[in-house]
Amino acid sequence: MFEFIHHVRILVHDADEMAKYIEDKFGMTPEKVQVYEARGMKNAIYKVGQTNVEFTEPLDMDSAMGQYLKTFGPGPYHMAFGVTDVEGKSAELAARGTGLRGENGLSRSAEGYMTANIDAASALGFPFQLAEVHDRDAMVDYIRQNFGMEPDDLNVIEGRGMRDALYRAGETLIEITEPLDPESGIAKHLADHGPGVYHVAFGVDNVRQVSADLAAKGNLMRGEGGVTQSPRGYTTANIDPESSLGLWFQLAEG
Repeated sequence: MFEFIHHVRILVHDADEMAKYIEDKFGMTPEKVQVYEARGMKNAIYKVGQTNVEFTEPLDMDSAMGQYLKTFGPGPYHMAFGVTDVEGKSAELAARGTGLRGENGLSRSAEGYMTANIDAASALGFPFQLAEVHDRDAMVDYIRQNFGMEPDDLNVIEGRGMRDALYRAGETLIEITEPLDPESGIAKHLADHGPGVYHVAFGVDNVRQVSADLAAKGNLMRGEGGVTQSPRGYTTANIDPESSLGLWFQLAEG
């Protein structure tokens, strides 16, 4: 059912400041920066492969997004999966007993495309969105029953205190992760936030050089030499949020 990651919404305190940071550190400019008065938000939108990455500044701090930002700080808010025939997919999900939000399970985004939004109460607490997790195995069963998809791989990573289910959606690797160590950072995030997007990693070539370039631009980098090795063998560079307006950027190679 999922064809690619349609978009990722990341909440920030100031969309303009984030756009300046990204241009200065990564040399990227947004496709557009736009205020949506009716939605009470301002977006800086970037195209990364097939995916739109939306850095969203809530303009109404009493809105759901504003309250989330005040409570949890900058970070991922939700992720939408690209599908064809979103109306048909919405009807299929409703027929399977899935709770949907909006009229007939559909709503129109600020950009004009249609979305289907699954009520988190029907999806193990995770707010799935389709656009034109506490228990890994339960989530795998949910995805199988509702979306007809099997994981590409299932792993238990003892050294990191977690287990995950891996899915491919277009060029993107989706990791459904269950913390096994209640004292780990991931477990504490899950306890505080509930199921949701933990972080987004951006693909780059020559991550060690990119990490060195970012350090030269004044970024604090986590890990020895600014890079770390993931449990699946690829190398990542992690920018300390203190350097990036409170947002955790991760870059991945391989």
